[in-house]
Amino acid sequence: MRVAAVLVTHNRPQLLLQALAALRAQTRPLDAIYVVDNGSEPPCMPATIGAAGNGMAGNGSAGNGVASNGSAGNGVAGNGSAGNGAAGNAPSGNGAGGNCAAGNGASSAGTADTAGAAGTTGATSATSTTEAARRHQVTLLRSDTNRGGAGGFALGMTHAFAAGHDWIWLLDDDAMARPDALAQLLDVAAGTDARIGAVCGTVREFGDIALRHRRRYHLPSAIELPLPRAAYDGPPCRVDTASFVGFLVAADAIAEVGMPERGFFLGYDDTEYALRLGRAGRSVWLVPASVVDHLRTRRARLRAGPFGPKHYFTIRNRIAVARAYATLPVVPTVVTLLFGLALWGASGGRLRRGALAILLRAIGDGLHGRLGPFPETLARLPTRPDGPYQGTADPPRAATGPAQGSTSPSQGPADPGPGRA
Repeated sequence: MRVAAVLVTHNRPQLLLQALAALRAQTRPLDAIYVVDNGSEPPCMPATIGAAGNGMAGNGSAGNGVASNGSAGNGVAGNGSAGNGAAGNAPSGNGAGGNCAAGNGASSAGTADTAGAAGTTGATSATSTTEAARRHQVTLLRSDTNRGGAGGFALGMTHAFAAGHDWIWLLDDDAMARPDALAQLLDVAAGTDARIGAVCGTVREFGDIALRHRRRYHLPSAIELPLPRAAYDGPPCRVDTASFVGFLVAADAIAEVGMPERGFFLGYDDTEYALRLGRAGRSVWLVPASVVDHLRTRRARLRAGPFGPKHYFTIRNRIAVARAYATLPVVPTVVTLLFGLALWGASGGRLRRGALAILLRAIGDGLHGRLGPFPETLARLPTRPDGPYQGTADPPRAATGPAQGSTSPSQGPADPGPGRA
């Protein structure tokens, strides 16, 4: 059984290195790690990724790799050397050109825009012949634009699925998996029903269990309720929805239901995906013994404000999901509209210039199923906060168009996570 991790990152290199170290410390070693650089500035470099462990693989169009816009191949190349890898100054062909240094071999990363055929991407050291050395190879998938969390996970899953892995583990760059987290998930996955879709563990934030990550979903009304705390003291149990923080999905389930919907961009892509698994008859299980520490800040919570792009995505996507999955057509729409109004008030929207326009556009887009990045028209609105939110405005990059986008599940302190209020 082959297991790969997909780690989405944006502009947080130190957290990324911590998350990679946690993945490499798993008692059940991973067979591959895919790092999706979601439009970071400056871009994640192979040297940075390789410094965290045993190997670095680039991604490109040449040789036997997965197709993309970079150059890569079957050799090791770079303007430097490290560990057991070969060094050289090879621009293309059977090696990957670039400046890189890594543990047991390195190559540069191309721009990963589309998925191609499965194969060996870049190269590892020629001396890495043991099973231990072959594990933990990192493939860096670079996107020149910010695809949001939904697009980032879809990109990484596409490559991991094409490479033939049996299970794919989804995490943000601020998600620190404890050493036995993967082993605990796989133990339960092996002993549950044959129609299992995914397993996920306990998420801890601020020194406590983060209950909003694992939820029940009331289909008639589209009301979500967190799993009760008592569930984390018992055996594995089924859930309806779960965030992508430590979400291990089966490849045969991916083959049946497809990839996450990229159009959600940020938030509720994970809720929709879990509901899609359930609609296909695939179960999702909570494994309390598997623990991931989520290092987001308190300011990242939606109610912390200020009202802006992250709230737009949450309101829009929640409405879209409710209208797609709830069994009663009117009730979920009313419920989610009330949720949007409550979020607008709780996060200081009524005090923020341009917030009402964001709220109304989020409701309209959700009702009509218009997905995608943060709308250009809203990005151009004045966003200077008034009143108590003076000086806490979103960073300028959070209110840009598709090229930079808004924040994704691994994109800085304003990250709200997957629809959590």
